Amino acid sequence: MLHSKGKILPKITLNEIETKERFAIALRKEMHAQYWTGKMVANALDVSEKTVKDWVAGKRLPSSLDLLALMRISSCVRQLVWDISKSEECYQDAEMLKQICFVLLSNL
Repeated sequence: MLHSKGKILPKITLNEIETKERFAIALRKEMHAQYWTGKMVANALDVSEKTVKDWVAGKRLPSSLDLLALMRISSCVRQLVWDISKSEECYQDAEMLKQICFVLLSNL
């Protein structure tokens, strides 16, 4: 049966919710360790302070360019990306991902 009225909401998977939570924890951990404020992170990445607050609250994930910039300044976020990618299971995947990240980060 089709939905008759209103907007059809996108499905949110458990994996997406878990990823947002894990990202928020990693970012909070780095901000706490480095004594960063949301404003400092926002200025470093050239995004709004509201955007950083949404990331820390687990409401949204950063765009790909913002994620690369975060990986450049945050070891906790970088480790999270490596963990999520599960690159350690396959040496070739790990090497390829390292090369891609190196090229992308060196061009920023």
